[in-house]
Amino acid sequence: MAGGRARLAAVKGAFYSADPDGVRAQVEWCFRHPLGPGRLPAPWGTGRVGALVVPHAGLTYSGPVAAHAYLRLAEARRPGVVVVVGPDHSGAGSPSALSPEECWQGPLGEIPTSHPVKDALVRGGIPLDARGHRMEHSIEVQLPFLQFMGYDGPVVPIVMADQDAATVEHLACALVAALAGGDAVLIASTDLSHHLPHERAVEVDRIALDALASGDGTRLLRDVRRRGITMCGVGPAAAVLEAARRLGCGRVEILQYSTSGEVSGEMDAVVGYVAAAVEAA
Repeated sequence: MAGGRARLAAVKGAFYSADPDGVRAQVEWCFRHPLGPGRLPAPWGTGRVGALVVPHAGLTYSGPVAAHAYLRLAEARRPGVVVVVGPDHSGAGSPSALSPEECWQGPLGEIPTSHPVKDALVRGGIPLDARGHRMEHSIEVQLPFLQFMGYDGPVVPIVMADQDAATVEHLACALVAALAGGDAVLIASTDLSHHLPHERAVEVDRIALDALASGDGTRLLRDVRRRGITMCGVGPAAAVLEAARRLGCGRVEILQYSTSGEVSGEMDAVVGYVAAAVEAA
């Protein structure tokens, strides 16, 4: 379960450019894209944000939607720590797991992962386990945005191999205990429906978006499961919503919704993407 000193980039050159200048150009394109916010961020502001929900496909697909969430983050005060929760698509690791490495290799340099919040999560029963992190993209694709904005860490990465109610509750409780009174921003990494025609995806995703907007992670998990929505990060989103709610955060705002078809033009089988923000406590 142990890892080395650094977690190496797994999807560099695939989900985002392998060249630092190329990454910067890609992220700028995301912010300026018609489906993006239309302007570049100017970190950091004076506002506050408690949590974000972001997609995790390649930057050329979901990046413009993700940029809305990162613009909101840039308008807030610089966080003391960012905790990113994503799915373990491989199912290789523990039900929920922290990255044991001291740092991650990002597209614009290394990002440290060591922080008292990480230590508190370990004490709360979230194990250190490199297996689910090693080839996972859902957290790694957030690093280009964070580094573009000048955020150099720490980032505490958590992946979920199990996304059942018990694992969601366990992680939510651990997050609340670890983050109480701190200066952290939670990020949930998830895509919405997969491989449906665009119009059907929009219809199905509305159910998930309504539950997400309620701020009730239990409802989100229930509605997505009952309706068979192929939301790959429903567990991370539910755990982050529940933790944010219990920490006293406010309403959820849906910042942008789109599908891959609106970028690629291929409407027969799309993936849904959402960016959302949760008001700080």
